[in-house]
Amino acid sequence: MQIKLFMNMLDQIPNYFYKLASTKESKANELTEGLRCGRTINQICKKIILPVWKKWGVYAERVWTPAKENPNDPNSKEIIGKSYWIPSLDQSCIASDILIEKILNTNETFLFTYRGNPTHKKINEFLQKNGIDYKLVSNDHPHVSRGHFRCFKTWQNFLNDKVSKRQIMDYWPLMGKLVKVRGKGSVETLKKDLIDKEYNIQELIDRGFIVPETKKYQNFSEVLTYKDLIPKIPFIKKVLANGMDTERMPRVQHDTIHKVKGLTFDNGIVDLSVYYTERGDEPLRLAYTAYSRGRNDCWSIGSSSPGRLSLAGIQANRRYYLE
Repeated sequence: MQIKLFMNMLDQIPNYFYKLASTKESKANELTEGLRCGRTINQICKKIILPVWKKWGVYAERVWTPAKENPNDPNSKEIIGKSYWIPSLDQSCIASDILIEKILNTNETFLFTYRGNPTHKKINEFLQKNGIDYKLVSNDHPHVSRGHFRCFKTWQNFLNDKVSKRQIMDYWPLMGKLVKVRGKGSVETLKKDLIDKEYNIQELIDRGFIVPETKKYQNFSEVLTYKDLIPKIPFIKKVLANGMDTERMPRVQHDTIHKVKGLTFDNGIVDLSVYYTERGDEPLRLAYTAYSRGRNDCWSIGSSSPGRLSLAGIQANRRYYLE
């Protein structure tokens, strides 16, 4: 009984705000300037939410002017943007190739969003396979930390030039007895015995911290013993080969639709998979939220759900919604 009452209350919350917005006074004070989305994404969002508008009458409908390239310049061009269709992340296609190329060759931000588990696994696999640095919206830590990337990037400097004491301290807990002298494995010992300056590998050998054979290991992956990081070695190498800026936090993020509300990214990627039935207008609201996170271009990923069920039925009517 209490659960049913709670669910009814959840249904009434959106309805309450729609009632507030569905008045002549609210319509007269409508915000008509686009704050977030370009023309293409605007049109998709309008089509998605139209049944809800119709339910609440003419005053519920809204007019949005597409966002401008430069919101501070009244003469700036409006953003147009494009909509792309990716049938499946498991197979390469022109749209996914365009997405990967844009991620790797621009400084724009990208948000992958979806209804829930297990879709996040597909997104992770796609990003890892293509060497794309990323994080979860709801997690402060990226898939690979900036410090761990730095260990891989600076190892050649350590062998052939010099690196800071701080960098050597970052190497230390990730390496094992293959390279460290017995009794010198503690970061605290290293911190106490080294002064704040740059060192090369020969100096660490001479000081009795590293065995001479370490010089033969040309890649940090060869001396790595930290178990949590070893499975990520192929991904790390791909990201670095792609030349992504791993000093900054990732430009690519993903998470469920509920966890990305209120956020804005340059580009949005929406996976249409759903694994359980939504109630009432909830699918429309979720789809609207998902697509309206993007500003420029958007990509839609075909549903992998049983029976090809899709968020708000968009896949079955994608020519109407997305073209």
